[in-house]
Amino acid sequence: MASMRTQPHRLLVLDWAFFSLLLGGLFLLQLRVYFQPLGVGDALYYGAASLFHAGVLLAPGLLLGLLLGLPARRMRLLGRGALYLYSLLVLLLALLDVVVYGLFRFHLNGMVLELLAGPSPADVFQFGASQWIMAAGAVALLLAVAVGFWRLGSWLVGRMKRRGIIVLVVGFLGLGLGANAAHMLSAARGYTPVMDLSDLLPHYFPLRANRFLARIGWGGNGDIYRVDIRQGAASMRYPIEPIVVQDSVPKKHILLLLIDTWNPLTLNDSVMPFLAEFARKSTYYTRHWSGSNGTKTGVFSLFYGISGVYFDNCMRSGTAPVLMDQLQFSGYQIRTYPSATLRNPPFSATVFCHTDSVRLDSWVEASYGGDMALTEHFIGDIQEFAKKDSAHQRPQFWFLFYDGLHAFSMPHGLCHRFQPAWENADWLSLNNDSDPTLLLNLYRNTAHFVDSLVRRAVSALDSLGLLQNTVVVVTGDHSQEFNDNRKNYWGHASNLSAAQLHVPMLLYDTDVQPDTVRRWTSHYDVSPTLLRHYLGVCNPLDDYSQGFDLRDTLQPDFLLVGSEDDWAILYHGCIYRVHPSGRLIATDSVLNATQEPLPPAIFNRATEQRRCFLAR
Repeated sequence: MASMRTQPHRLLVLDWAFFSLLLGGLFLLQLRVYFQPLGVGDALYYGAASLFHAGVLLAPGLLLGLLLGLPARRMRLLGRGALYLYSLLVLLLALLDVVVYGLFRFHLNGMVLELLAGPSPADVFQFGASQWIMAAGAVALLLAVAVGFWRLGSWLVGRMKRRGIIVLVVGFLGLGLGANAAHMLSAARGYTPVMDLSDLLPHYFPLRANRFLARIGWGGNGDIYRVDIRQGAASMRYPIEPIVVQDSVPKKHILLLLIDTWNPLTLNDSVMPFLAEFARKSTYYTRHWSGSNGTKTGVFSLFYGISGVYFDNCMRSGTAPVLMDQLQFSGYQIRTYPSATLRNPPFSATVFCHTDSVRLDSWVEASYGGDMALTEHFIGDIQEFAKKDSAHQRPQFWFLFYDGLHAFSMPHGLCHRFQPAWENADWLSLNNDSDPTLLLNLYRNTAHFVDSLVRRAVSALDSLGLLQNTVVVVTGDHSQEFNDNRKNYWGHASNLSAAQLHVPMLLYDTDVQPDTVRRWTSHYDVSPTLLRHYLGVCNPLDDYSQGFDLRDTLQPDFLLVGSEDDWAILYHGCIYRVHPSGRLIATDSVLNATQEPLPPAIFNRATEQRRCFLAR
């Protein structure tokens, strides 16, 4: 304890250095999902950036320790304890970030925290016993390391001269200077490996000086296709022109049946026999893309017919989908049947913000239980509806949202048709070399169970004589990847390739001949099709949509997909993702880097789509 009494600042700096080395080493684990060649210079940059960023993240703990420990000797132990508590918290969050980034390729951010703190987080995140055991083990290991650091620091501080502390601090500042200088030059000259490596570090914002370096002749092509990513808090101009309606359109009931995380590989006679047969009675769109890779903006794109980049603007301004407003204007009764809460993501403040008396929460907590409950309640409601005299029947809009496939959730003890299969998804065991069979079969078994519930719901409509006068839309909010691209992506919300955007799309109407359509379609086409053909809206589609009429033969030459934080332009088999810095990252359809240029005309049209529904 003598060292603590006489040299508190040296001891705190040593503790900070130990934790910085540990955190920097943790950041090196992110390289397991970096699939580009790693040159010596790139490796040196990432090592320097990792250590510097670790020190910066832990610096508030050091400052807190110094502030608490220096004024009075009796407070010095408290100052050291504060540094340790802060450092352990940062390390735990960093460890969680490593896991999250490895699976989904995004860091812990406001969206994730919002989902965790929002209503019913268990509907969004499901963790098995093995995950909790591993988490407890990680906490225990970090505590053991902290005890080791405490003892090592106490022993080493008396043996380290003041010069050693100065060298330590100067070396840290040198790492920061070198890493930021390398990033500035790389950004100015368009050298992408350094910028891609920077993305591996959570909340790392290195310096840029593109304009200055260009003026002195050190710049290059780093500003080509730079995008102003700031959407701001602008209000919406959606629809662009007032809606005009033709009243003579006969009103049919509409059933929108949405399956969370639905991959087309399950739409076959073996896995989902009822929906496979239903597809043969419907118009089946085989190349249908969601507007995004996650539930929040995937559902948004389906209802609004516009890109998820507008989600926050619609929520702030209280702008509902034209589809929902016109359903109410046309006298429809809107009924919702969610398996998971519609408050988180906040569809209650967007899709249903103008809709009163709709159900926003599930009847039970378990995802498969929610799926079963919504099916039973839907059947009960339509049975009551069918008893009414036809003169008192309002046209119905039913929204059924099945979540069990997202959670890989079905009743325990149910026969698993596809084997071998996991009982529960063990996400933490997956890597780029994992055989997907066990997870895929669990997914197929869950899809088979969901199919049985959909069969009951649609068959009930048919038996009551309601299906004849009902338009049925069956699709998914987004898809689910099983490392299709061989880049260690499992799940969704992590890239904007077909593996996470391609979903089945069925449109059933007894007045329309069944067909199989193989042209490129998207969620942006669904609401304009319903509005034009079933609600009598006469406006040009681009007044309220970025899509096309599904009954036309037109298809887009590009798609703007994603969310405000992560969006891309899909064009001719390439993905042009917009980095948060504003630069374009070009890859082919399976996420390999490509030099294929994006035509300026397409770039300009896509960026116009991103702001055309904002008030000017």
